[in-house]
Amino acid sequence: MLRGERTAEKLSRLYSLLKNDDKLAILMYGEPDPDSLSSAWALMELLKGRLGECVIISLEHIKRQQNQIFARKLKIPFQIQHEVEWEKYTKFALVDAQPDFFKPPLPISFDIIIDHHPKKGNYPFRFSDIRPRYGSTATILLEYLVTAQLPLGKKLATALCYGLSTDTDDLVRGVSPQDVAALGLLKPRTDTALLHSLELAEIPRSYVPYFTEALQLVQTGGLCPVICFSKIPSPDVCVHIADFLSQFTSMKWVAVGGMCGPTLHVVLRESSIGADVGKIARLRLSHLGSAGGHKGKSRAAIPRETVEELLGKEPSSLALTEWLRTILRQSKSKRQ
Repeated sequence: MLRGERTAEKLSRLYSLLKNDDKLAILMYGEPDPDSLSSAWALMELLKGRLGECVIISLEHIKRQQNQIFARKLKIPFQIQHEVEWEKYTKFALVDAQPDFFKPPLPISFDIIIDHHPKKGNYPFRFSDIRPRYGSTATILLEYLVTAQLPLGKKLATALCYGLSTDTDDLVRGVSPQDVAALGLLKPRTDTALLHSLELAEIPRSYVPYFTEALQLVQTGGLCPVICFSKIPSPDVCVHIADFLSQFTSMKWVAVGGMCGPTLHVVLRESSIGADVGKIARLRLSHLGSAGGHKGKSRAAIPRETVEELLGKEPSSLALTEWLRTILRQSKSKRQ
């Protein structure tokens, strides 16, 4: 299941693309999550010894507490670079994303693209492996490691397992047979104590007022509740609340937004009835900033100045909620 002809052919092409003196930068989009971090690490391990240099680069800091713990405890070897010296590298790879996710576009062309999101646009590349049927990019990279017959250490196995689990909600959403096989292979090789601690990561007590307000909304929000806060300490607030609200029955999707510094962060989650929140984010929010995701989970980031210009006034919680609800429910009426 994890060693097919397609992956073997792709692996051969990937290896032939690279030279011993190449300097490869593996990039991740936005705030890196467990799927992108583990996938980038797996690609680095796959190419080890075939390059002059290989680095994993994030253009943004990790803000979510749970993901900070994940990266720190597993000692994932990535760098945060706000201004990349592009000329230092001879080749570029992108995992768990596609080039047109970046707005404004990056001043480079990617040689390697490996992703599980649906293909959105046309862009130049020398090697591409996009599998939208898969629940995670971690599964794709695991296939490469298995096909290459490389050893899988406990830390990398734990990272891939957590990346796969978080992107599929423990094999509940958007799952392929390969994802199931991947989890079966990874589970016996993981650090189970670390996985358990990550799953039980604490929510800061300071988030309680946001949860209280969100719970009141569930009673009046209908099939698709939307809530927005004018000020939040971290985008993590939106993630925690959206994950929590999506567990209630008889809803299609939930959206939670919050203004953090110069950016409005919006997190969407599919709920019990189900809706493609990745399409909703791309259709209704991508033109305002950056937006992406897949069927069950998506998010967007919109500059504060854009929001203020559209609102024509100071973005209060009420004004933001009404504005976001109008935009997202337009999508509901057209697409669902």
